[in-house]
Amino acid sequence: MVYMILFYLLSGWEPEIKISDSPGNYVHIYEGNVLALDKNNGVFVVWVKESLPYHFIYFSRSLDGGMSFESQKKVFPFDASSPNISADQNGILYLAFTQYIGGNYYTVLYKSTDRGETWNNVSTIGFGNCLYMFVDEENIIHCLYTGNDLGYNVTLAYARSIDGGITWHKNILNTSTQLSSIVFFQFIKDKFGNLHLVCLRDTTSTLSGNIYYKRGLNNGNQWEPFIKLNQITQRATVPKIAVDSVNNVYVTWGIHPGFGSPNYRGKLFVAKSTNGGQNFSQEVIANGLIDSLRSSFNHYISFDGEKLVLFNIWKYDTQLRLYLAKSVDGINWSEDTFLTPSYPYPKGPGTPFTITKRDTYHLVFLNTPIGGEILDDDIYYKRYVKTPVNSKERFTLSFYNFSKEESIVYSIDGRKISFYERNLKRGIYFGKFKRKSLKILKIK
Repeated sequence: MVYMILFYLLSGWEPEIKISDSPGNYVHIYEGNVLALDKNNGVFVVWVKESLPYHFIYFSRSLDGGMSFESQKKVFPFDASSPNISADQNGILYLAFTQYIGGNYYTVLYKSTDRGETWNNVSTIGFGNCLYMFVDEENIIHCLYTGNDLGYNVTLAYARSIDGGITWHKNILNTSTQLSSIVFFQFIKDKFGNLHLVCLRDTTSTLSGNIYYKRGLNNGNQWEPFIKLNQITQRATVPKIAVDSVNNVYVTWGIHPGFGSPNYRGKLFVAKSTNGGQNFSQEVIANGLIDSLRSSFNHYISFDGEKLVLFNIWKYDTQLRLYLAKSVDGINWSEDTFLTPSYPYPKGPGTPFTITKRDTYHLVFLNTPIGGEILDDDIYYKRYVKTPVNSKERFTLSFYNFSKEESIVYSIDGRKISFYERNLKRGIYFGKFKRKSLKILKIK
């Protein structure tokens, strides 16, 4: 019997995929832009593996939108760190990182025109460490680095390229006589052409201190002074930033569990600007989040086109889990979701990084699996499909295995398919997509 059936890809989180293989080595993704998407549904991830005394950049890619990943590859044979990856509107991948050459550190830029198969050197951006890089929708490359080529006391500089990284326009953003000990940067652009960066001033070397914000107007042509954001909290931890569709700016942080006020430990704080970053309200504690939320540098915030999305590490007693919540205003949060099982501390998930689109979330995070050692950390990827998608595969062939009489089945490629017909019997079916319909024929 032949059935003509409309189908939808059900929304939800898919199982995580381990994309690195690093037994006995320390890997990390806690700094920089480590995840990129290209125009052809590619997903690209970079990270650092430490093989002391050296650091190496590794890379993995998915060419099917995150359904599967290729085996990891060491990108370069030389000592390098702080990788940042991004794709322009033409599908060209750019990779900025810190390279150790002749006793000095340089921020360099490479590019790939074949989706990461090969990499070619474009330019040396400057003398100093790479901090953050991304390519915007106008194909402008934006980069933060320590800017040591611009002066002995320069500690932060901005470089912009409009010709694919061949030439650079630079601005000094900070010197040691202004703010010392600034670390852990996040750097984004809004749809109005302004740049936003946040950082931590850690003068005690405890991964805690004060939170500072800086805005670059007109694609970074004009930079405003730093604004200190934490007014009532002390010993703040690594900040994150997001901008919504109406130009509200949100900066979030936690309190160091060993030094902060007991009343504030485990809480997430939010400072909000309703005028695009010109000024901020006093920070408040986020409402609606579960107790014992671990909000150090193990959190990430983004905007999916409708809501703010928070990824964080929930810690209860000796258990760790990756956790998600959503908010319309940045203050009140709901839609709590656990994304991973519980792991016994200190093993478990950490340092999430995500790109959230209206229809799909792409998430990477560090994870030490149960039974692994401290140096057995690996990088995991997880995808969320938000909106039901009608088939665009007009002539795709596939098989479906019905384990029982029901309207929900799994295809061979792992997708969850919903059928309106409920009288399909147990068996294996052959399917052919055509426009918005799926024609299936029972073969067993």
